Amino acid sequence: MSGPITASFSFTPLGAVILAAEALREARAMQQEYAESQDNARVREASLADARYQQQVALAQQSTALRQETERSERRLEHLQAICRTIGERFPQAADTLQLAALQPPPGNDQGALMQYAEAVRKEILRVEALLSQTSESLGASLQEELTRIASGEKAAGLDEALNAYALQRSLQPGLSPEQTETFRLTAARVLQRLELAKDAILPQELESLAGKIVLAPSLERAEELAAELRLGVQRYREEQAARQRLLEQEAAAIVLEQSLRDLGYEVEGVENTLFVEGGVVHFQRQGWENYHVRLRLDPRDATINFNVVRPRGAEESEARKRLDILAEDRWCAEFPQLLKTLEARGLHLKVTRQLGAGELPVQVVDPATLPQQQVEEQRSSANTAPLRTLK
Repeated sequence: MSGPITASFSFTPLGAVILAAEALREARAMQQEYAESQDNARVREASLADARYQQQVALAQQSTALRQETERSERRLEHLQAICRTIGERFPQAADTLQLAALQPPPGNDQGALMQYAEAVRKEILRVEALLSQTSESLGASLQEELTRIASGEKAAGLDEALNAYALQRSLQPGLSPEQTETFRLTAARVLQRLELAKDAILPQELESLAGKIVLAPSLERAEELAAELRLGVQRYREEQAARQRLLEQEAAAIVLEQSLRDLGYEVEGVENTLFVEGGVVHFQRQGWENYHVRLRLDPRDATINFNVVRPRGAEESEARKRLDILAEDRWCAEFPQLLKTLEARGLHLKVTRQLGAGELPVQVVDPATLPQQQVEEQRSSANTAPLRTLK
């Protein structure tokens, strides 16, 4: 038996709640389009809804992976093109053979267009690698070895690839001490390691540019100045990313909470996307609960959610009413574990910290104006009178 429940909330690692929210958005859009095409016929088939959800999760994952891989390819092409330009400046006789193509990414989020663009970038990388391999034959032995390694894609991963490309550019430019190349490269690498990115992760463009300036610095003093600037940039980036991730999770959690309640068959008043940022109250109930609702009150300051069964003021207090109150709390108690399980699967973890027995405290009696009962009744009336078409 269960009376009021208090639970702390947290988000599971790796942004699972964000991915789940994205999939739910897509599934909701598909369901809306389908409903409109069938004259708003109400179709509730749990197995199909779950299949659509799983499909949207997979599509969201594929889309994210494609964008990330395309960005990695773009960055590698930028490094190779920068080396080509440096070689052209240092060895004018090679400039004519190092012709570069300008590729424009497609506007919008069309997956087909993005895949075509990704393929074009891949082909251009292969072409430029071949050009650099041919050009390396006319350079000195040390440059030839390094250029061949970069052109072949060896050790081409995130931070290492970027810094190695800048180091090669330094070695190709007259007036820069080759003895300082490794020192400056290691200095930039040490600072960027504070980002704690995965080995093959994409460096933020602004920070990569600063790292390149360190490697290409004309003096130790200038390299130290740039390193201090890079440290500040890394610190700002970490703070911004943490704040951005938190906001994305908070907004996603509101979507996950609302849609999970709806998927479990509850009627829910609209959940504001700021619920996990500013806090607030949400009411939900099932058909057949009459005037009983569950009131959800969220406090983001201490990351807690309180659930308690409520009913509007006005009903006569009696022993029969008390029995109905306990029945309502028992009913909610039986359903609560499924809500916990559903939210957990979608990246929102709830840990119960306080749970009273049914009847241990009186059911909270509230002002009827604070409940969405009138709106719910109107929706039910509309649904009951609207003509339905049999789906085939």
